[in-house]
Amino acid sequence: MTFHDTILKKLLEYRETHPGFNFLARQRTGAGQRFESGHWFQGNDKYAFVGLINANGGINKTRSVGLLLKPKKYGFDCKLQIRFTGEKNDSLIDSYKKVISHIGGFAKVDSERYEKELGKISSNFSELFDFLNENYESIISIFKNNGCQDVLVSDKRFKELITNVNNYRFQEKSMKNNSSIEAKVIYAFLKNGLSHRRIQKEILEEDAPARGGGFLTMKILHNYDIQKDRKGILNRNSFKEEYLKAKGRYAEALMLLKKHYPEFDVDIANNIKMGYPLNIILYGPPGTGKTYKLREKYFDSFTISESSLSKEQFLLNIVSDLTWWQTFAIALYDLGRSTVNELLEHEIVKVKASLSNAKNIRPIAWSRMQAHTVTECPNVNVSATNEPSLFYKESDSEWRVVNENIENLYPEGVELLERINNFQSSRNKTIKNYEFVTFHQSFSYEDFVEGIKPKLEDGNSKLEYEINDGIFKKLCQKAEKDSENNYAIFIDEINRGNVSAIFGELITLLEPDKRLGAAEEITVKLPYSKTEFGVPSNLYIIGTMNTADRSVEALDTALRRRFVFEEIMPDPTLLSKITFKDFNLEQVLTTINDRVEALLDRDHTIGHSYFIKLNSNDTDGLLNVFRNNIIPLLQEYFYNDYEKIALVLGPGFVKEKETKKNLFPKFNNIQEP
Repeated sequence: MTFHDTILKKLLEYRETHPGFNFLARQRTGAGQRFESGHWFQGNDKYAFVGLINANGGINKTRSVGLLLKPKKYGFDCKLQIRFTGEKNDSLIDSYKKVISHIGGFAKVDSERYEKELGKISSNFSELFDFLNENYESIISIFKNNGCQDVLVSDKRFKELITNVNNYRFQEKSMKNNSSIEAKVIYAFLKNGLSHRRIQKEILEEDAPARGGGFLTMKILHNYDIQKDRKGILNRNSFKEEYLKAKGRYAEALMLLKKHYPEFDVDIANNIKMGYPLNIILYGPPGTGKTYKLREKYFDSFTISESSLSKEQFLLNIVSDLTWWQTFAIALYDLGRSTVNELLEHEIVKVKASLSNAKNIRPIAWSRMQAHTVTECPNVNVSATNEPSLFYKESDSEWRVVNENIENLYPEGVELLERINNFQSSRNKTIKNYEFVTFHQSFSYEDFVEGIKPKLEDGNSKLEYEINDGIFKKLCQKAEKDSENNYAIFIDEINRGNVSAIFGELITLLEPDKRLGAAEEITVKLPYSKTEFGVPSNLYIIGTMNTADRSVEALDTALRRRFVFEEIMPDPTLLSKITFKDFNLEQVLTTINDRVEALLDRDHTIGHSYFIKLNSNDTDGLLNVFRNNIIPLLQEYFYNDYEKIALVLGPGFVKEKETKKNLFPKFNNIQEP
């Protein structure tokens, strides 16, 4: 939040109790993109000028009456400035001079410029409000009595300016959960070729001034990198053509159209590179919405409709979760009586084999079918079998499944076969090309990459071990086999695990130029399976970390070097509408975090999400948040140092306890603590 935002909020608060108080805000963002920088008034990062008279648009370089505010540690330095450089209207000149005379205390800077020091303005603006209470009506009356009403800021003009500013201030917050509105704006511009102002009026149903209108529309299009030369582009180029050459945020805009408009739901591979790096870590204090951002921003980017899948890709998604005996059972139920060679040529077995590290699938087929053979089969001689018993070996070494057994003991396999044989893509079904995992102290390389684990099959009477692929390796195998689509692994609380041990030798492979297919492609031999392994270029790794648990600097250096870090800090402004008697939750969280930062550091501030679901005046809910979330967090931060907790929360939460006198018995040689 810029200091311009602070000034605007305070002046709007003042206007709620003084509805006649009108002032000037910046009219448009301009070439310098001032709105994008949060400059709501004339000025920059060093000062803000709040015009009170509209003689020259409130610009303080020529003709104006206004407040000049410069940010300081204690709040602001403020001056009342009057300038009438080059003014020819005698009535206006006389009005300016009467204001100077009436208020008094002005210093003459030059013949047409005067300044009055209003002194230090504290953060609650009480000093400025006192000045306005005493002088604002007098300033307005002087101009009215001199017949200069046309330079006063009318209610209509004030509302126009504040609407334009608020379109920028609140656009991101109001739109982030409403992709359908963004899609409508993008469609209207790219397909219908409407102007910014028409979109604002017809699509968003908001008034836009004749000149400089459509700020909200411009902001949405700017966010998706949609330039003016793309107006009506989908009437000149096919959607597929535009989609395949799109990059970054513009690619995301087209994906949004594809999601919301059936006419664009065409069969296109999802191989467009995202507008963000391959390896990202979202970091910040607890409760700032890191996991929420994963879900809201990134999950949809790696979710595709079934209509964009080929049958091979569809098979890949199904078979990757099957065990070997399940795969063979489904294939034999489809084939009927078959030789092992015929079985190995079945499409789902071939897909399963493509995901395996094994060089020869034949021994796996024999061992798995023998292990699940029905007990009455005379042609298989094994000491013990596993449940479910499905397979039967004929005397000529052909294999089949006992249909009644598979239909009763593994009906899911029958259903999967029906889906495969009757495959028809549907735009209403989605495929998630991502995995979500949370790191913790017990999470290991064996869970993430590969390791030796016991076979966990129902009815297995023998203790056997096998090399199991971990979640990351499985996803890499899927991504490598499906290069047309993007995949992601989301790692929540990445800093809670032993990252060096979990990633192991794969740390080097994470770099974009070391990925499979890259210029400096690298593979490593995995320690258990002894197979060559690399990380595909279409796999994104996106993690979150809590800085209160462990700072970014404490992470493994090799990992830090390979990730881009995006900071997500508390945003108290999201709580400004949650009000209680005499205060709102924005003020509460800002105060708490200022104190925590002074006593500890910014990594231990408290996020807004603890309060975000509360309703105004819900005192019971607020009490529960403090009791169950905020106070335990502060106890952890300060190691139960209640003096510091008291400094953060104030006397309403912590009571001083007097030490009892004569608490301990008296001893000659023992000193009381």
